[in-house]
Amino acid sequence: MKKILVMLITLAMLLSVCALFVFADDTVPAIPAGKYGVKQGSAAIVLKTTVDTKTVAASKTAAIRCELSQTYDISSKEYILFWVYCSDVNNDHAGNQGDQLEIRSSSNEDAESYLPKYGTGNDNHKTNLTDSYGAMVSGWNQYLVKVSDLLITKNDGCDMKAVKLVGMVQRTSANGGATYALGPVYAVNTEDITEDAGEITPPVIDTAAPPAATEPTTPPEAAELPAIPAGDYAVKEGGSAIKMTTGIAQNTSTGTGNCAFRPTMADEKFDITGKKYLLVWIYVSDAEKNNNSNQGDSLELTSGGASDVNESALNFYMHKTLIVPTLEANYRKLETGWNQYLLKLDDFVLNMDENKTLTNGGVGCDFSAVNYIRMVVRAKEAGVTYGLGEIYAVNIEDLTYDTSDPTLDPDYQAPEDTLGFDDPGLDLPGNLGNNTTEASGNTTAEQTTAGGNSTETAAGTDDGGCGSSVAFIGVASVAAVGVCAAVVSRKKKQD
Repeated sequence: MKKILVMLITLAMLLSVCALFVFADDTVPAIPAGKYGVKQGSAAIVLKTTVDTKTVAASKTAAIRCELSQTYDISSKEYILFWVYCSDVNNDHAGNQGDQLEIRSSSNEDAESYLPKYGTGNDNHKTNLTDSYGAMVSGWNQYLVKVSDLLITKNDGCDMKAVKLVGMVQRTSANGGATYALGPVYAVNTEDITEDAGEITPPVIDTAAPPAATEPTTPPEAAELPAIPAGDYAVKEGGSAIKMTTGIAQNTSTGTGNCAFRPTMADEKFDITGKKYLLVWIYVSDAEKNNNSNQGDSLELTSGGASDVNESALNFYMHKTLIVPTLEANYRKLETGWNQYLLKLDDFVLNMDENKTLTNGGVGCDFSAVNYIRMVVRAKEAGVTYGLGEIYAVNIEDLTYDTSDPTLDPDYQAPEDTLGFDDPGLDLPGNLGNNTTEASGNTTAEQTTAGGNSTETAAGTDDGGCGSSVAFIGVASVAAVGVCAAVVSRKKKQD
């Protein structure tokens, strides 16, 4: 009897222990069509196409790290497209700080950049997979992750020019085990993908016989740009100008999405707080095909190491709801060939959305630590090539120019009688032409002028009201600034 009792007690103990470990079915279903698809023939970089799985018991960690077939340069890409799988999210260890997606440029975690799955309640993990991109569900999950959202472990994190490992780490809870999988991973820009299961969906992969990894798609050979001509301004040899970039950066529009590119930084970061201007050469192959209405076109300076992180930008075109400095209004619009600009750093402003709300938390570029420069144009006709020459941060004494030409002085202002507001030949609304109004049949030159009460009315209207007079004053003000400041930059054209 004692032996039977001991056997029953032992069996009960075994059953109670086994009840703590609920093992998942390690069969991973085929990958479905996702929200995003990779375009055939695009410049997307295929990092891996295999499905790599791991099944773990309760309260265990599943670490899936995949050495790539070669190193990949993804420094020109803004996003990483991941497919990740969990058989049962109810068995996830919710809030576990070690769960993450990761990429490395070596097997050492010191060369790792990662996106945590959960936040920590402080700024360290303010950007995370769950809060920023959506909670994982049972089954396959597709995530389009911004490279700029990746955090770094130590040193400089992953070298995006030499990526050699991608991975994921997940931990189960005491509820039970689960099967996890890391599917295909791509480095992409927006022009490389389609949305809502467009032309091509990510491949449906048979996990029993994964295909061999494919080589990354090679972008088309860049068109050779003409040599940069002599400009109105030249950098003095041996002066204190700060050379921020080297060589020529360029990109060609595909007709869809953004055409963005970054010049090679001449150093890790720059303190340009002692400078007032940027001397810039900008190239466009055909200005007639350049859509001059897109309000997102800009030259960006950031101190956060990526676009939209501690960023200040100079927009190219006037915004329909914002009165901010622009390349077209304050300097001059782009023309075919190379264009030289002497840009005021004060004209690089914080990003705002269409509701006049500061983006990126209202934090602009720290000019004492500029470490990232980008030019982006949007919705351009296919085949238009854009370029950036070497960029210098300067003061006027760092430059040589024709001092006998007063219009080359950045502080030059055209004489008032050339602005046109007192020209009786101009057909301007209301009293903006000759500074006269009619009162009781009499005409006087001492009534309200263009810069008088109308300006006060505009300044006092903060509730979004858009009276036609206020709207016109805003546009007229920007137009006047554009006329006054257009002479700051002179353009040299290369045919």
